[in-house]
Amino acid sequence: MLSFLGIGLGKVDVSLERVVFKPGDTIRGRMKFTLKEPTPARRVVVGLYGRQRVVTTGMSNGTRTVGHRVDDVFRFEQQLAGEDLFTSGEHPFEIVIPSYVLRGARGVEPPEGALGDVLRAITFLSPNKQFPVEWEIRAFVDLPFKINPKAAMSITITEFVNPA
Repeated sequence: MLSFLGIGLGKVDVSLERVVFKPGDTIRGRMKFTLKEPTPARRVVVGLYGRQRVVTTGMSNGTRTVGHRVDDVFRFEQQLAGEDLFTSGEHPFEIVIPSYVLRGARGVEPPEGALGDVLRAITFLSPNKQFPVEWEIRAFVDLPFKINPKAAMSITITEFVNPA
């Protein structure tokens, strides 16, 4: 019934060799999709996305206020197929995680020593609290004027990965 919007038009799956990575690693996986009928699409895409929740506190007219937002801190998309009429497809992919990805998401790390301790204390007392970045691999089929069939898989990017 809602297929004219793209709802229920198909299914997308994404699979990865592993889900824990460090900067510089290569994410290897496979994106597979099936559409219910031949459908024109602009492109088939897989990407790495980072989002960070931020809670802010403050005062307004003598009342304490609390706000919440989600910031997109990283976005990389890779096109796996261009414009065509699709029914199904399967595409392997590789995404290299940039070496700077954690620095860019968290900001500059404070230096060691007394100066670093002061900067960490100021950050702790700041009215803005940043949560760890949530990383995801997303895959979708870009359908014009319809809701895109998509899939997502959470991953972890950390500087400390035990060898497999």
